[in-house]
Amino acid sequence: MPLWAGEFVSPDGAYRFPVPEGWRARHSPLMTVVEPVDGAPERVLVGSGIAAARSIQELARQAVGISAGVLPGMRVTTGPAFSGASAEQEYANGMYVAWNGMQLQGEVYFAVLAVGRPEKLAELQGRGRAILRNGKFTAPPRNTAAEQQVVGSWELSTYKNTRTGVRDSSSYSSNWTVVFLPGNRFRSNSQSFFNSVSEINGGGSVGAGDQATGSYRIFGSTLVADIDGMGRQLFAIEPYSHDGLKLNGMLFLRQ
Repeated sequence: MPLWAGEFVSPDGAYRFPVPEGWRARHSPLMTVVEPVDGAPERVLVGSGIAAARSIQELARQAVGISAGVLPGMRVTTGPAFSGASAEQEYANGMYVAWNGMQLQGEVYFAVLAVGRPEKLAELQGRGRAILRNGKFTAPPRNTAAEQQVVGSWELSTYKNTRTGVRDSSSYSSNWTVVFLPGNRFRSNSQSFFNSVSEINGGGSVGAGDQATGSYRIFGSTLVADIDGMGRQLFAIEPYSHDGLKLNGMLFLRQ
């Protein structure tokens, strides 16, 4: 039986987990770091939030890329192994090893990444699995008020004109319209146009467009967009004013 020093609860109350004896937890904006009090280099990173993945298999694939940012040069050495809505896999980069476990419940993931020296792999596996199995996590509350407030048509427009020489110039314009419909459906239409003007060869123009439909939900300040026939995208949503809405920092104006 593992010995616990106490329980860590995230500042927003979204997840909690037991902290092993001889270890301490400190929170950062992106994750919680659990580290030995004696200064050893091993670390256990814990996080939870809205998942961009819609299956545990997809979550495991995404976790490989995310973990590479923590363990540069790493490769998958074991797994992924799946059990219901849980998965685990291991990595190594020649200097360090890592055990990675995750769970997916609805739109929410809970993930643990235990990193350390190769001779500590068994200990990392045990501590990581104990935190994953004993951890608790919940989804942010569904923001139904925001879902009602965004209903309508929103537009993002950009324009850029560049002079590339005495006789040459180019311009780029784009327009992105998102319509949030009652019943949590949306449609999106984006268009871009590039135009070049040259007194020597006359120039030319190129246009492109893209359309999509899907469903959406808002949890806290995260908009979850499930795009028909494609996948899921997450957007940080922020009311800018009565007639403005920011999605991932991009300002859309109500039409």
